[in-house]
Amino acid sequence: MVITIAGADTTASVLTALICRVLHDRPIFDRLRRELDSAMPDPTQPPDPIKLDALPYLNALIEECLRLYASATHRQDRVAPDEDLIFQYADGSGTAVIPRGTSVGMTARMLNRHSAWFGDDADEFRPERYLENPALLRRSLTFSKGGRQCIGMNLAYQELQTFTAGLFRRYGVYDPQVEEQGGPTLELFETTLDDVRIHADYVTPGAPPGSRGVRVRARWE
Repeated sequence: MVITIAGADTTASVLTALICRVLHDRPIFDRLRRELDSAMPDPTQPPDPIKLDALPYLNALIEECLRLYASATHRQDRVAPDEDLIFQYADGSGTAVIPRGTSVGMTARMLNRHSAWFGDDADEFRPERYLENPALLRRSLTFSKGGRQCIGMNLAYQELQTFTAGLFRRYGVYDPQVEEQGGPTLELFETTLDDVRIHADYVTPGAPPGSRGVRVRARWE
């Protein structure tokens, strides 16, 4: 179960949100595709992990998806069994005592949307924020921090980079206003951004009631 949830479901949920956002927002696709065209002249060749790791917009896009669509939504509780914890308010106005034995937890999703860290537009999907301020990378808690940080973090990044680059280097976004698409395309089918909204915590994100998930139509015209 641990391997399935941590090694497959989490990455799949982020990829699902990423595909939905790219297909929904044409300017995002256009910028991503320009970067991929330059780094991958031959779309039939496997992506080079070293080159992908150096692509700024690809990685900013992945970071923004990890921030807003955290792959694990469950609280990771911690308990100090033998001592009271003294909590200092950030504004310096005082302290609070957390009694020993109290279970304390916070979801990455809440912290990743903290306006004090990510600005007044923290709830908006804007990959450019990481290009404007690379220091934001240190504030992401999707993979946790410290000694309990996700051991599969680097593998997850490589999966996200390879899949995203391989998919969107080969496929364009279908444009109903254009007669000749110039190659294979993808389009959302009976899908909206609400279908990737995190509605419930099932350890991994749960979709809103009635959602049929993200559905995509591929065309080879």
